[in-house]
Amino acid sequence: MRSSALKVQFLRSRWPQGCALLFLVILVLVDSAVAQESTLHVASAVKGKARPTELAVGVVGFDGPAGDGRWGANGLYIPPGRVSAGKVTEMSFTHSRSGHARGVQVVHPVKKGHVLISILRDHVNILAGGNWPGYSGRKSSLTEHSDAYNETFPLDEGQTISVRTRAFPSGFVEVTVDGKVVATALVDEPTAFGLSDGFKLFDGSKPEEFSVQQAWPAGSAGIIIGPLDRGQNVAEKIVLKGLDISDDVGAAAVVKMEKKTDAKPSASPLPKDAAAETTAVGSSVTLDMPEKQVLSVWGIHDEKGTYRVQLFFDGTTNQGFDWKPVSQTKIEIRDGTADLVDGGFSLLGSWKSGAIIDGRLLMQRCWVAGTTDPIVDIKPISELDSTDRTFQENLIGDWQLTASNRRKKTNVSLPVTFSADHRVVEAGRTIATWKTERTRIEIQFLDPSIGATTLSPRNKDQLSGQAKSPANDVWSVRFDRVKILSTWDTDQIGTVVLFSNGRVSDPLGADGHGFWWKDGKNMRFSRYSVSHSVDLRSFTGRDHYGTGIKGTLLAVPQP
Repeated sequence: MRSSALKVQFLRSRWPQGCALLFLVILVLVDSAVAQESTLHVASAVKGKARPTELAVGVVGFDGPAGDGRWGANGLYIPPGRVSAGKVTEMSFTHSRSGHARGVQVVHPVKKGHVLISILRDHVNILAGGNWPGYSGRKSSLTEHSDAYNETFPLDEGQTISVRTRAFPSGFVEVTVDGKVVATALVDEPTAFGLSDGFKLFDGSKPEEFSVQQAWPAGSAGIIIGPLDRGQNVAEKIVLKGLDISDDVGAAAVVKMEKKTDAKPSASPLPKDAAAETTAVGSSVTLDMPEKQVLSVWGIHDEKGTYRVQLFFDGTTNQGFDWKPVSQTKIEIRDGTADLVDGGFSLLGSWKSGAIIDGRLLMQRCWVAGTTDPIVDIKPISELDSTDRTFQENLIGDWQLTASNRRKKTNVSLPVTFSADHRVVEAGRTIATWKTERTRIEIQFLDPSIGATTLSPRNKDQLSGQAKSPANDVWSVRFDRVKILSTWDTDQIGTVVLFSNGRVSDPLGADGHGFWWKDGKNMRFSRYSVSHSVDLRSFTGRDHYGTGIKGTLLAVPQP
C-alpha cells in the first residue's frame, strides 16, 4: 500500500509509559465491537434510466439532472434516524457499469456534516461534503489510494464489483472493492451535503431538502447513480448499517490496507551496466512497508531521545497512541498537543507529563521502503582505478536526501549515508544502491515507486536529477552534503553542534538534542528559543519552563 491533504504534516514515536495498557484496552475494545448493529435494507436496486425498486419505508427516491449529454441519473435519500447516531456507518452493494455511465456516489453522515464518495470507471474520490460537485466530483487531495486501487481501476466494461464504504465518527473514511481497501481519507471538518436545483422527486416536486440552499440534515445518507447514454449503471442489494465501533480505536482495528510483502525489485537492484561489478544476494528482497496508509513520518525528540513516528490516515500511529488534527497548525498526539512551525516542516509541543517535544518532517504522504538485509556484494573501491576511486571516496559520508513527486504531492527529507559498499543507508535501512559512471552517480532506489536516477554533481556538495519509476512517476531528487555549521558550548546541555540539514549534535539525528531552525531573527533548537549577540559569538535564551541557557561560539569550520 502506498501510499491526501490535510495540508499538514505530522508524527511521533516510541512506546510511552502506559502504552502497554493502551494496547490491552484496544484489544478489549476491538473484541467488544462484535456489535450490536442497526441494519437497513435500503433498496433492491438503483439503476440508470429506471426508478429504484423495493425501497425501505421512509427512504425517498429522486431524479437527477443530466450531465455531459447523458441522462437517467437517480438516487435515494435516507433521512436521519435510520441508523443510530455516533456509530460507524457502512453502505454495501454490488455495482456494474458500461458505456459512458458516470458511476455511483455514496453520501455518509460524519460528525455534523457529510462525506461524498465517488466511484467512477477510472478513479475514486472522497470529498468533505459541500454543495453537489457534479457526477465526476472534484479530484480531492483528501483521497489516498492503495496498491489495490491500481490493481482494480480502471474497471472493465460490465464488470461487477462488491463495494463497501465506511465512515467513522473521527472522520476516517475507507472504500473497499472486492474485499480490498482501495481508498481512504481523513476528513477533518466535513460540511453538510446539498444537492443542486436539477434534482427533484419522482413526482416532479422540489422539497427544500433537495435545493442547493438547504443542506441535508445531520445524520442523513444517500446514494446516487450517475447518468448514461448507452450501457448500464446499476447498484444492487443496497444495505446501510450502523456499527458499534464508535471511535478511532475501532478504525484501527478495521482498516487493513494491503501489506506490500510481495514487492520485488529487479533481481539486480543496480542499473544494468553495474552488473559486472555486483553480485545480488538472493533472488528477491523483502522491503519494509507499513501495514496502513501513511499520512506523514516525523523524527521526534523528547527527554528520551530522538525517534520516529508514522502518522496513519485512520488517526493511529506506529507507536500505539492516537493523533488527530485540531487545526491547520496544531495536532493532538499521544497525551498532549503540538504546533506546526517552520512552515509546517517542524513541530513543537509538550506531553501532559510536562515533557517538551520537537520534531522534523521526514516523509509526507508516503513511506520510502528499504531493507535491513544485505543487498549486494560490490567490487571494493580499492580495486578501481585511482581517478574513479578518488571520485567515489569523496561521495562517502553523510547527505540529506530531498525528493518530491508533484503529481502525488509527496515529499521526502531524509538524512542518509553513502557507504563504502555502495549502499544509501537511512536509519539503519538500505533504501538505495549507488555507483559512479565517470562524473555521474547512478542510484537505484529499492522502492519500486521511486525507481532509478542519474545524478549530476552541481558542485562537490550537491547532486541533483530526476528519478522515474516503472509506473512513470517522476521524482525530483537532490542530495546535499551534510556539513557542520557551528559548534557551541552551553551551560545546560554541553557542546552543541549545528548541522546544515537541521540536526543538532548528530548529523543523522540518531540521538543528541534534536533539531534546530531559524525563528525570525532568533534561533530555536530542541526546547530552547535563543537570540544571538551582535557579534554572533554568543547567545542567550530560555526553554518552555523558563529555564535559561547561555552559549558561546567555539568554532565555525572554514569553507
